[in-house]
Amino acid sequence: MGLLSALRNLLDPSSNPGELPGDVDPVQLATAALFVEVMRSDFDEAPAERQVVESALARLLALDAAGVSELLAVAEDAARESVSLFEFTHPIHQNLSPEQKVEIIEGLWRVVFADGRMDAHEDHMMSKIRGLLHIPQEDYVAAKQRARDGST
Repeated sequence: MGLLSALRNLLDPSSNPGELPGDVDPVQLATAALFVEVMRSDFDEAPAERQVVESALARLLALDAAGVSELLAVAEDAARESVSLFEFTHPIHQNLSPEQKVEIIEGLWRVVFADGRMDAHEDHMMSKIRGLLHIPQEDYVAAKQRARDGST
């Protein structure tokens, strides 16, 4: 739980600590938050990156545009309050298959390449996420190549 959430819970005892807003699935929230983290990792949130994030979340999580928008709003708050990527990677690692995790990695790489360049911060962020999700290096590199080439 982030500092702001902890303060809100202290000031409003009726709120339930750790409870997600509405019916947000923790794995979906974690996935969306990783996309937000990667999108922001180069300190330049390009419109093309935002479009790729929205498209990837709709495809990966089978959400409509309204669902993606709602999830992204919650994920942006979660990412802002986050102190570690582990709080996002852990639910994904615990609940998804290796193939599903590679799909997420490929989607994240598509965000990195959406603005036509790969920043060192983005590369470092992706490497950290790969390690936390326990993605084998060969799968990581193949996903990166597919994303760079625009293939699936």
